[in-house]
Amino acid sequence: MNSQECWVGDHGEWGVGLAIAAIVVYAFGVPFFTWLSLYRARKGMWDKKHAQHVGIARRYGNLFQQYEPKYWYWECIEMVRKLLLTGGMVLAADGKCSFRLDDTCWWYFFFKKTFTVPTMKTHPFIRACLEFNFIGECNDE
Repeated sequence: MNSQECWVGDHGEWGVGLAIAAIVVYAFGVPFFTWLSLYRARKGMWDKKHAQHVGIARRYGNLFQQYEPKYWYWECIEMVRKLLLTGGMVLAADGKCSFRLDDTCWWYFFFKKTFTVPTMKTHPFIRACLEFNFIGECNDE
């Protein structure tokens, strides 16, 4: 009976290729298609007179309601930030279920500052809202 060693030869090439493709699709595809969905719905997000306002608020409200109208896309930036932070922690791991502190700290502080500065300059968040009603309007007025 023939057997093949795992991750060697064709098995390794296919496995690595598939893994890289899945990472690329997930890392870039989810934020891109989220942005695309929000882009298509942006006119009805804040306009209560828009025919599809209620449906858009119900469907996409968690993705845009906490941001100022001109920053409707900010959740996509948050997705990329979280992906880079968690991906960096994984890459900083040395393969023994432990982290090299110097690499982990460098990665964390670099990306924390990279995303904190634009957030502080743009102020994309509306305000703290304790409760949203069913169509996505803040109830704490």
